[in-house]
Amino acid sequence: PELEPWEFINLAILMTRVQGSHKVLVAFILMVATGCIRFEHVQRSHLVRLHGAWVEFECSQGKARKQGARPGYHWGVPQVTMNGQHMTKVLQEFFTHEFNQDHKFLLPALALEAEDLWEITEATPFITNKPMSRARFLEVMRGALVQVGVDFAQAQAATFNKLRRFMPTMANVMELPDLDLQSIGNWTELPAGGGRDPSARKPRGVLPMGVRYAGSKVLRSLQVKQRCVDRLLALYHRKRPELAMTEQGYLCRDAWQWAEVAALHQSLPEELTPLAQTAALGAIEVDPGGLDGVEKPETEQAVELPLKATA
Repeated sequence: PELEPWEFINLAILMTRVQGSHKVLVAFILMVATGCIRFEHVQRSHLVRLHGAWVEFECSQGKARKQGARPGYHWGVPQVTMNGQHMTKVLQEFFTHEFNQDHKFLLPALALEAEDLWEITEATPFITNKPMSRARFLEVMRGALVQVGVDFAQAQAATFNKLRRFMPTMANVMELPDLDLQSIGNWTELPAGGGRDPSARKPRGVLPMGVRYAGSKVLRSLQVKQRCVDRLLALYHRKRPELAMTEQGYLCRDAWQWAEVAALHQSLPEELTPLAQTAALGAIEVDPGGLDGVEKPETEQAVELPLKATA
């Protein structure tokens, strides 16, 4: 099953409480959950640019085959903010200050030490010239899930798709239109998730020409992802006084699940939970000249985090 809302919230809280390598690893988990991308593609990607609070990556080889080849593509992650701490700031600082600038993967291996009983500590160094294996990432993910209250047996059974299904489920719960559902992962199929009948056949979508040839489809995808994350966090903060919490300040196990999020979303108009980022992010870019002759809309200034942009 996909990552539940209470699990996502607890992971975000965990990121604010740990330090060093632990903080980076939890940020990696949130990056995968909000990026909606395959593990193999994460390990073929590198940081290319920042868009305010957003981070954009380029994957060197995708899954879709075109004329006998599998061309690369761009993807990105939205901002996740909890208690004043920002996921993308953790990622940006790591990739620009601790990682090789010519890196070809995003998740580096860990140098586990016998003196630490082969366990990860805040001081565990990363091996920045060696990619982390899928098995190691799953160990890290499952360990974090146990740490935030997931039942041990359920955590050990969790697969990578638990993270990858998170964003499509949130988009379905929000009942977003088909183009927005597709844009989360630049799919042609419409992703199924928590908001639709699981027995229904997955509809096949066709990207309109204006979307297929847009110069920056990744920005459209990021806008939709940010809207989903902002809405979930806004609903959480609205619901927070009623939710059961542990002594450590995490949501209790199963305290807030998708069915409850869907009900709250239906009952609470979106304008009552203002979006934290997307309202000020401006227009989506297209190929140069693509809007010649069309009146350019006025846009507000993008909200910038204090991040150092990279080329």
